[in-house]
Amino acid sequence: MYYVNYVYKELCMVSNNVGRIWLTKILKGYWKWWVNMFMIDATTFQSMCYDLETWYRLKASRRMSVIEKVIMFLYILVLGALNRELQKIF
Repeated sequence: MYYVNYVYKELCMVSNNVGRIWLTKILKGYWKWWVNMFMIDATTFQSMCYDLETWYRLKASRRMSVIEKVIMFLYILVLGALNRELQKIF
């Protein structure tokens, strides 16, 4: 009864590909911003993701790629982001 009356029921994610589109746009077009934000070069980041996949068996889930998982980790680590900020992007 409480849930029906008081909990806000609007979905927080409008699209399944929001994070993926954001990543693609930044990796391909804004490399200076990428380096300034995450303190790692885009090619180094991509090779790190490849190593995590091949050597450490990090796997993609149904809705999230390995690149998205790693960038979420870096986003929290480097920027000190909150869970709510990640939910907006991913």
